[in-house]
Amino acid sequence: MRLAGSMAAVLMLQLLAGLVVVAVCLGISGLGLESKSALVGVFIGVIPNAMYAWRVSRTTKRDPQKVLRSHYIAEAVKLVTTFLLFALAFSRLEPLNAVVLFVAFVAVIAANWAALLLVR
Repeated sequence: MRLAGSMAAVLMLQLLAGLVVVAVCLGISGLGLESKSALVGVFIGVIPNAMYAWRVSRTTKRDPQKVLRSHYIAEAVKLVTTFLLFALAFSRLEPLNAVVLFVAFVAVIAANWAALLLVR
């Protein structure tokens, strides 16, 4: 249960960092293109990480090889999901401000690394 709590805390910090970017965009441009792009970037960052956390939290095996394999599978799913979400965003959601989308995405990823240092 402790692992699930840590993962939830990391996901919340990621979401908070992304929503700060969205709030800044809302303050600058209102409900415009930049805010929409930032929100899409946040979702592209948070959804694959939530899928990773869900997949890893389901692993109850004590065998280190099986735990490691579960992490590898979860990471592969996360990477493919991230790629597909970017592809979907750029092919279906037009117009988008790519710079703002990537800034929001990077904020979520940076929060992930910061959270791993802070959450124990």
